[in-house]
Formats: sequence, structure tokens, C-alpha cells
Amino acid sequence: MTVVNGWLDWAIKAPAPVEKGRYTNDPERAMSEILYLVMHLAGGWEAFLRRGHRPGEEASWTFSNCQDGDFYQHYPLSALTFTSGGYTQNRDGLACENEGMPGWSMNAVQIANARRMREDVKTICPNLRPPFLGAGFREHGELTNGATDCPSGAISPLYQSYITREEDMALTQEEHGVLMNLFAWAQEQHDMLKGAGEPDLSGLPQPESILGRLAALEAQLNTMPTLAVDAAAIAKAVNDDAAARLKE
Repeated sequence: MTVVNGWLDWAIKAPAPVEKGRYTNDPERAMSEILYLVMHLAGGWEAFLRRGHRPGEEASWTFSNCQDGDFYQHYPLSALTFTSGGYTQNRDGLACENEGMPGWSMNAVQIANARRMREDVKTICPNLRPPFLGAGFREHGELTNGATDCPSGAISPLYQSYITREEDMALTQEEHGVLMNLFAWAQEQHDMLKGAGEPDLSGLPQPESILGRLAALEAQLNTMPTLAVDAAAIAKAVNDDAAARLKE
């Protein structure tokens, strides 16, 4: 698995119009500028999915992840496609459209392709953030302050895959369950805080107890030491936001 001139050597190369992959004031970006991946849901646009753009519109994207296992690349990683809400989001984020409709979820082959893509991107993008929602993964709805429902929960299996591979962790069954409960809670709060409604603060654990639960697990995460740190960062961010809302 290698990246050659900004193209993944294993992806199906299907170049889209050059003019839809650059801004007049910023024709291309450095690999160090890519901070996160934006995993979109194609919705009703499957007809254009394998083209990498929608004719007659500005919309364009770098990758297309299909349910039959085909994985397309339409622009080099240096291109700034028109996908995720604005110039800053398109500069900092690398966009991948995933075949599916609201109510669907990514299938196993789509998850495998997305993980493979991320691993390759990480080799040449030194500032790509850890693979957690709100860090190395961002959502279209979040980046546009709730202006869209994309990706409508369809990408959750990919996010969970990064913390459910028990062969990568030295966790007991009980500890694994606690970690999964924390992840589910953090994602629920994240969805609420991004504009889908007010967070439910009833019974909200104190930040110390959440971080305490993580600290108890940290010693067990022998092969993935960054996992506890990243999960703690998610929990802290959610709690800081909740605390700020309570003061308002």
C-alpha cells in the first residue's frame, strides 16, 4: 500500500474535473495541512458517486467508497474539493463519499476500505489526528453547524471499529463493556451538542468520574496506549462543553 503523487496505488483512479479540485486563491494544499477525514453519506447521489463530482454543481470529493467493494479516487490528496461546507473545512479535511441512504450503515467492505485509506493517508499526512469522532473524523453536519443531516449515523460502525478490535487491547470483558458504554455516551452527547438538540444533563456523570473510569482502563491498553488518551480527550471536551452550558 503506497501513495504515488498523491494517489493511492490500490484505489480505482477515476479523475474528476480539475477545476472542481482547487480554489482560485489556493490551488493545492500541503500534506501537513490535512487534519481529519470527513466521511459523507452519498444519499440519493449514487448516479454520480463513481464520477467524484455532480455535473452542473460545484460538489466534488476525493474518494468514493462503494458497497460492492469498489473504492475510487478522483483527485490527488493535494486537491481542495468542494465537499464539506467551506474553504477551511475543505482545506483541513479529506472527503470520502460513502454509498448508502439515510438509515443504512457502512458494510464490512466499506469499513475495511476506509480503514485502509486512512492508514495510507496517515503515512504522508503527519498532522492527521487520531481516528476518533471530533478529532481525526469530522462530520458534515458538525462542520456546517447542523445545516445538513449528513451522514445520518451511517458511519458509526467505522468509528466503533477503532475501539472494538479486542485483539488490539488487553481488556477484560467487563472493561471492554465499560469502554463501549463510554464511547456510546460520548457520541450521543456529541450528536446533541453539534446542533441536534440540547444535551440531556440528567444523571450526567461528573467529569472526575468519567475520567476516573478511563484512568482505571488506561493500564490495560498496553498495545494501544493512545486510545485511553484520545477517549479521555473526548470525554473532557464533552464535559467542558456541558459545564459551559450550565453556566449560561
